[in-house]
Amino acid sequence: INPVVKSRTTKLHLECVHGLKEKKQVLIDWAHAHEIDLTDAIYIGNDVNDLSSMKIVGCSVAVQDAHPEVLKNADIILTKSGGQGAIRELCDMLIKKMGEKTHES
Repeated sequence: INPVVKSRTTKLHLECVHGLKEKKQVLIDWAHAHEIDLTDAIYIGNDVNDLSSMKIVGCSVAVQDAHPEVLKNADIILTKSGGQGAIRELCDMLIKKMGEKTHES
């Protein structure tokens, strides 16, 4: 378990699963348990073990320093690398998009 990730997810009160080679089934089970339609989900990844999960969600996102295959399969490629503000960049994009939709109504 990465102690930095564990500390951060604990601080943010987020669920965290470590050491998975195949993440897709865990994602499916998690979405089902939380009644989330995967077509409404965003998945952010950086390595080849994220590809199968990225392919089943509505929007796949890759960090700037992701594996080349992940970059090829992403709907959105962030300008930030993992651990360098990528999640913040994605959140800012979502907030901006939500604001635009509010102003359209």
